[in-house]
Amino acid sequence: MSKQPQEIKGYVLGLIGVTIFAATLPITKIAVGSADAPLMSGQFVTLARAAIAALLSALWLLWVRPPLPRGREWLWLAITASGVVIGFPL
Repeated sequence: MSKQPQEIKGYVLGLIGVTIFAATLPITKIAVGSADAPLMSGQFVTLARAAIAALLSALWLLWVRPPLPRGREWLWLAITASGVVIGFPL
């Protein structure tokens, strides 16, 4: 039984996403350093990650051109984004 190309693409993209997410904790630990030899502040790392993600997301949205959220969807989007972008990393 062969898999459909879209299904294989989904598996590959899922694997890439999980791998990138799994790498965030050790990379952040390396970026922040230790108590004996601090490198960057946690706030700087958080804001840098958010800025990079925002830039990549903006480029993706410009390329794909999805419809804009409507009405109260903006509020829920803002609440979710603030928790995911700022709250979780800090």
